[in-house]
Amino acid sequence: MGRWIALLAGLLAACGAEVEAPRVLTLVQVRPANPEAVFLNEPIVFHFSEDLDPSSVTSASLAVTGPDGERARGEFEVAGSQVRFVPAPVLAAALDDGGFLPGRRYRAVLAGFPRPDALRGRSGAPLERSLEWRFRAADRDSPSGLFVDRTPGTPLALQLAPGAGRIGPAEPISIVGQEPVDPSTVSAEDFVLQPVLTTRPRPELGDPVPLLALLRDNRERRFASTRPGMHLELRPRIPLEPGLYQLRLDPERFGLQDLGGNRAFVRGLGPGQVHVVEVVERPSESQSGTYRESFLDPATASTARVPGADGAAWWGGTGRVEVRYPRAAGDGADGATVLGAVEERRDVRATRLELPAGGRCELAREPGLVVLRAQGSLEIDGTLVRGAVGPPDWIRPSEGPPRTLTSWLEDAAASESSWTVLVAGGDLLVRGELRVAGPLLLVAGGRIRNSGTITSAQEDGVFRLREGGGGGLLAHEAPLVVDPPQANPLREPLTFSVLSAPLPPSGGVRRWRPRVNVGGHAGAGSYRVRFLHVDDVPGLGDPAPRGVDYPAALDADRSLRLWIELHVPPSDGAWDPPWVDFVEFAWDQLEGAG
Repeated sequence: MGRWIALLAGLLAACGAEVEAPRVLTLVQVRPANPEAVFLNEPIVFHFSEDLDPSSVTSASLAVTGPDGERARGEFEVAGSQVRFVPAPVLAAALDDGGFLPGRRYRAVLAGFPRPDALRGRSGAPLERSLEWRFRAADRDSPSGLFVDRTPGTPLALQLAPGAGRIGPAEPISIVGQEPVDPSTVSAEDFVLQPVLTTRPRPELGDPVPLLALLRDNRERRFASTRPGMHLELRPRIPLEPGLYQLRLDPERFGLQDLGGNRAFVRGLGPGQVHVVEVVERPSESQSGTYRESFLDPATASTARVPGADGAAWWGGTGRVEVRYPRAAGDGADGATVLGAVEERRDVRATRLELPAGGRCELAREPGLVVLRAQGSLEIDGTLVRGAVGPPDWIRPSEGPPRTLTSWLEDAAASESSWTVLVAGGDLLVRGELRVAGPLLLVAGGRIRNSGTITSAQEDGVFRLREGGGGGLLAHEAPLVVDPPQANPLREPLTFSVLSAPLPPSGGVRRWRPRVNVGGHAGAGSYRVRFLHVDDVPGLGDPAPRGVDYPAALDADRSLRLWIELHVPPSDGAWDPPWVDFVEFAWDQLEGAG
């Protein structure tokens, strides 16, 4: 940006005008100071040269992403000249469900000038240029530990929540606190719950009830907040009979600690103390809960990649899970393609295309359009480069309706424009390095998943389409739309998959019901809806998940996820892919939940 400011100032000075340099927003500091060992509960704080316009802090202008392009879970908070990214708290003993995962590498991308969605100060000044800040979450071997403790050396004081003395047969006993606990030290075996069989002449207790310990929240209590920071539920694994029960700690096993390793204690459950719980029937214990997912909110979708799928199914707020296959993905005439050391072709039309790890491919250096197309996935694990080409170029909006991707490519091919374009009908994955001298356009019918390095020597010369995702990718949004094929062009069958976020979003589940209603259109393919436990999200290198066709086959102590698959085979007919427009399922709901 400085070059353009200097040029403008020079022109005005030549005309005899006194010029005040345009104001810009600058990034002054990023905390924490050590980007190689960021604690799992540590906020990332960006300090700027002036107070920010809060409306400019959006998912497009600021993102924290992991190695597969997925967004880190958490919240952005704007306060004056600072933006804080507060990672979601860790709840699972495996430490794999928080905003940051142990040892995982992340990057924060900040949009700046000349992007129209750049971060801005209250004065209207845009961020000087687009920026990227990389960091790594602390791992289990970090000498300073995994968490930062805000109250070092202070014992962790917990207490039984109000209402813990009187519960329904399937309701939990809640323990709360004002600061987080170490999730890896949470164990149901620390607690003993026994029925009181008789009270006279002395108490006689029955066998211990099997319990499940679940962290529902695990953060510090904010100043003046009425909500506790830490919330631990002890859930009976079987419905309890009405009557009296005793809850105590097992002194030989109890090892709950805070984030600094300080031992916890529970008021009222000290050595030799018991807490009496009365279990009572609830009049509405068996009321039914029903959830209908209509796919109107993209935030309900997970960005996780499903192993075995060619690409992500589109869950973009249209009211459907559908296939957004670009006509520009080509006819697959070149078959499955592995790029070699030199690629002289200017239009590769693959069924699937890859550049393996350790490989290097150099594309044509001469001016003109180069397009790499794949009907399924397009994967760059090695180094793909294109050397010196013509002058910089941009995609400018049309005065009428947005141009289609296909028509723009036809125009670019007919001109001297030196674009490099990658088009995947499924997912476009960059885990290696993609480096070009001229402008670069990336398109995916599924998602763009970037955990590598994507650069253009042209300033701000990387573009993507709005459709097709783009996690972890700092790029301009090209004013083009995906146009589907008219006839089915596929040479091999493709599968598009998507997972949901945890469902239902609120409310307690006593028992899942077997009934499922699904609305959809098979078209010239098929669709399938399955259900997973909430924790069964596949990671990198994992096999495909094992879902069930009916939620009644799942345990009721956890939420579930939808797993939707759309299968599109080759055919000689019109392009008519499948879609799903609603899924409805039900459960028996706990009293007071919702």
